[in-house]
Amino acid sequence: MNDMANYLTTKNRLLVAALALILPFSFAKAEAREDGKTGQQGWYVGVEGGMPFGFSTFSSFGHDKTHLGWAAGLYGGYRFNSIFSAELSAKYGEMNLSAQDCCVERNYWLGSDGVLYKAGVLGMNSWEYANLKSHVRMGRYGARVNVHLLGLFPQTANSRWDLAVSPHIYAVTTKADIQTIADDAKVMKGSTNWHLGYGADLQVGYQLNSCLKLGIYSGLTRLTGKRVDGMPEHLHKNNFVWESGVRLGFSLPFNNHQQ
Repeated sequence: MNDMANYLTTKNRLLVAALALILPFSFAKAEAREDGKTGQQGWYVGVEGGMPFGFSTFSSFGHDKTHLGWAAGLYGGYRFNSIFSAELSAKYGEMNLSAQDCCVERNYWLGSDGVLYKAGVLGMNSWEYANLKSHVRMGRYGARVNVHLLGLFPQTANSRWDLAVSPHIYAVTTKADIQTIADDAKVMKGSTNWHLGYGADLQVGYQLNSCLKLGIYSGLTRLTGKRVDGMPEHLHKNNFVWESGVRLGFSLPFNNHQQ
């Protein structure tokens, strides 16, 4: 998992480059938007929901199974033209992370003092990594800029389809409680930590009509500061969230042009 962040980032870059070359030609004859204009402007709001996966000392792809998280939120923004739009968003979600194979094979233990040990400690409560999971609650509040790649080309500027690269920056809150896998018993209560989150999403959308837009997204958010899982840092330097999901946008009625 140590190379997962670089792998996913490289994969997304290659995907964006390939789609940017292929899609303008694929959608050259796509159906035009109803108003037939290339410089769409206006305000919009929307809802989005997805499945986040955490990567830290523990991982959502743990030794026991893949833990599926959930996240849901609201966003609102302004479409400046066929190429650029900007958004503000707020989202809440939860995810579970467990120990990775390498940590289980090394028989690591977590002491009640929050320190990693290589065996159980006499006179102190301690738990094997293999029996623990981190239950993380996370809030994200921030902004993103969307670069709509199909708007760069005259052949696709009016297409109902949309392909966007979206750099983002968030203020992120996390709270990680350490629990047993077997019965969800809480062994260590976490505190709320603040992080700076930064990264990018890749979005694909389709304009259903003049008001509604449906899309999917996938992206990475790296987190500064303390570990997202509340575990001691050891071997694994990762501290990021990978999330994929669905978006539904609504153009506001007082706009002159559709989103």
